[in-house]
Amino acid sequence: MRAFSGVVAAALLSAVAGCRSLWPTVPPPVATVLAPAHEGESGTVDAAVHLESAPAPATAPARPSHDARHQPDARGPVVCIDPGHPSETSGGAAANGVVERQVNQAVADSLQGLLEARGFRVVLTKHGVDERVTNRRRAEIANECGAAVFLRLHCDASHAPGFTLYYPDRAVALGGVTGPSAGLRAASRRIAEELHAALASRLTRLRDRGVLGESRTAVGARQGALTGSVHSRVPVVLIEMADLESPSDAKLIGSAEGRSYVASALANALCEVLRPSGS
Repeated sequence: MRAFSGVVAAALLSAVAGCRSLWPTVPPPVATVLAPAHEGESGTVDAAVHLESAPAPATAPARPSHDARHQPDARGPVVCIDPGHPSETSGGAAANGVVERQVNQAVADSLQGLLEARGFRVVLTKHGVDERVTNRRRAEIANECGAAVFLRLHCDASHAPGFTLYYPDRAVALGGVTGPSAGLRAASRRIAEELHAALASRLTRLRDRGVLGESRTAVGARQGALTGSVHSRVPVVLIEMADLESPSDAKLIGSAEGRSYVASALANALCEVLRPSGS
């Protein structure tokens, strides 16, 4: 009897196993995950994203923050170079076939290499020709790195050939902030005058238009000081490297050789004024 029961049990188990092979395979559950809603610049909210369950992909390296992309090592003084435009107010000038923001970025990139080779630490406020950074954010980057000078590179378009240096000469209230302070205005003027003295003998292919207060600029005359200066907590100097409305200026600054000429003069002047250790 026991032998018969064993035979029956074995037969039943075999039948169950055969039926199990005929059952449909149930796929793993699909998880629906709602991605955080993203408000675009137009104010509309993007549709939710549905993701199927799957092994997590390899984590991509985190993109460094804007300020970390050119964090230098701890050596000499910090120079924050600000290639002008585009910002919240303007994309920059263009005349005689030369685009200002392209010139500003090219000179900034060259100047960075020249200064780092001489022991400076350099931070750029932007790294692409068309990268848009507000004037306030540019000043904040200079403040965050504790720059010895916040050097702003621009080209004019005013039918006044040559190079000009500007420093903040007034304090104004702007966007809930009042600045720059009297001490900062004095420090900025001192550095502007020293840089001008060092540049005068080096930029001889350009007309020397001297050192002026920012209140002499179009924006400064309107609001009292440039926005970047109002938010700056470190000495700030703006240089109009050339006038694009001048055919001769445009020809010089529009060439690779001319931009190298200006970058080299700026590097030598900064080295003379700031005198980094080991130079």
